[in-house]
Amino acid sequence: MFQLTPFKNPSETSTRRPLFALRPIASFCLASLRFVTYIFLTIHFAQTHPCPLSAKTSKCHTCNTLLVGKFIRAGLYKLHPRCFKCAHCNQLISAEFRQKQSRFFHPHCFKKIQGLICHHCNKLLPNTWIDYKGSKYHETCYRIHIQPHCDVCQRAIKNQFTEKEGKKYHLGCYRNHVLPKCVICVRPLDDIFLIDPWGNQFHERHDTQTPICFSCGRVISKATSHGGRRLLDGRFICGICGQTSVSTGNQVRNARDSALKILSSIGIRDFPREVGIRLVDRLELNKLTKGMSLHTQGEMRGLTKSVETLEGNRRVSTRHTIFLLQNLPALELQGILAHELMHVWLFEKNIKLSLREAEGFCNLGNYLVFSRNPSAMASYLLKKLETDKDPVYGEGFRLQKSKLNKLGWLRFLANITSG
Repeated sequence: MFQLTPFKNPSETSTRRPLFALRPIASFCLASLRFVTYIFLTIHFAQTHPCPLSAKTSKCHTCNTLLVGKFIRAGLYKLHPRCFKCAHCNQLISAEFRQKQSRFFHPHCFKKIQGLICHHCNKLLPNTWIDYKGSKYHETCYRIHIQPHCDVCQRAIKNQFTEKEGKKYHLGCYRNHVLPKCVICVRPLDDIFLIDPWGNQFHERHDTQTPICFSCGRVISKATSHGGRRLLDGRFICGICGQTSVSTGNQVRNARDSALKILSSIGIRDFPREVGIRLVDRLELNKLTKGMSLHTQGEMRGLTKSVETLEGNRRVSTRHTIFLLQNLPALELQGILAHELMHVWLFEKNIKLSLREAEGFCNLGNYLVFSRNPSAMASYLLKKLETDKDPVYGEGFRLQKSKLNKLGWLRFLANITSG
């Protein structure tokens, strides 16, 4: 939208009618456009007079010599006809002129010194021109060569517009064709919006109305995750994670074999022949961890319970049971299983570490699994692991990862086992 406001040219001395400029009301319109009418209402003409005897002592305003014979009266000044020249082009002025202080100009020369030149063709402007971004144009030059066009519909922009990355748009074209769209309601994101870890953008108002996947953090919708479902324990799992969700014994055995192979490659071996693995839902896992000092942020996804049988001070046997949250995607479950198997390894080696050191060490199992997988899900889980703010699991992992980077796996495990 534009509003009309008076426009004045302070450099012009002659009287003229008020001018108007179009000024954008909206602050995001990046250009102003005004049509300017520039009309002189007072036109000066040189007049030739005979020089009376009483005026013989008068002197020419330009050459300062006596006026003899005919002279020209221009305003308050008298000049020889030969001295009445344009201050810009130094050519004689024969009739109409413009005056600025004590200097005289041809009308077209006066326009030049006033900057009334078309910025495109460099020719003099008529009494009406267009002012755009501080430059003046003939109306034809402006419309053919300068007037902005919408980069969406290619039509001329006559009023308010917006600009992004050097491209200009009608407001409607920008909103409907350039602004990103909400992945849930498919309407333009012209207000506050949120972005999930996968770059899906959605209106803030959907935050409390649309579920988020428990495993990957993706907003659940047909467009972003092929839908999803709510599990009996209250968790939501998206359609993508649901494609590999682990819920059978055979899937668990595959995950176990893969995890053991990865751990063996860095020297973590000698596990008991039998390690029980059970899939449980969120409610049962929460019961098992009740009273334990575990995660302060996030939720548990796995737990290991180890029991030893002693005869005196000698360990006779051990028994381990790993509890894993069911319906996790295969990659996430494999990482958690590697973590829990490292707890088993620490127990079997009778290695005593603080809670932060132990959980940080076992999180290296998650790290091994995720870092060897090239998928986008692995990158997400790896980033989540590395940026975990939990004082035990997050800080513990970064502490142990720092030691590993300095020592390498061989020396690092030697230090762990030697106490």
